[in-house]
Amino acid sequence: MKKLSLLMLLSVFVFCGCSNDDDEVKNEVRISFENKLTEEESEFISNSTEVSGAYFKDTFNDPQNYVTFDYYYSTTYGYSFAGFTYTNMTNHPYNCQPNCGSAKSGKVYMGVYSNKYTPAQMTIINPQYSIKGTWITNSKNAYVGMTEGDGYARAFKTGDWYKVTATGYDDNGNKVGETSILLADYKSDTDKPINEWIWFDLTSLHNATKISFMPDSSDFNEYGMNTGAYFCLDNITLIEK
Repeated sequence: MKKLSLLMLLSVFVFCGCSNDDDEVKNEVRISFENKLTEEESEFISNSTEVSGAYFKDTFNDPQNYVTFDYYYSTTYGYSFAGFTYTNMTNHPYNCQPNCGSAKSGKVYMGVYSNKYTPAQMTIINPQYSIKGTWITNSKNAYVGMTEGDGYARAFKTGDWYKVTATGYDDNGNKVGETSILLADYKSDTDKPINEWIWFDLTSLHNATKISFMPDSSDFNEYGMNTGAYFCLDNITLIEK
């Protein structure tokens, strides 16, 4: 009888333990624009007429309405964008536009250009989710500038670096934290920038509803950064709170 009671007690303990583990599983969402572009070698282009400085300004949401992305464009010297766009470009005719060669998964990825005048900021509009992370890599523009120089940027050497910083804000615009990732870290003259997709952990910004991405480089002058301010994101991932 004692053995039977002990067995029943252990069974209840094991069952409860498994139940608690199941309760801790949280749903994740990957932001995707895979079905939004019907033509190859294309990108999102807005026709907004709202003016923001030297740019027109617009926003766009992901297809499931989890996130809003800031977007800017100009046609002064031909079309150029800032903030976020989504694209399937593998060989952009203009080197200054986003071009990562291929997406992390599927064909469509996010091109990003960010500076203090046109910051790339995303806003989580589904309150049940927070940011977990994203895959990130260099654009062709920044990579060529760091490895060869391009008339603006100089080729990197020992001690040079290129990074992207993500800063989180709450609904009131208060900063809740920031975290950075290196896309180039030259320990020697023969090092190279990142040329593959790597994971950018953003869990430290889980209390943020707005996240801005800003590049920075050791190559700069009195006017700002010389290295291209373009980089690419894919599979931005949210996690249930």
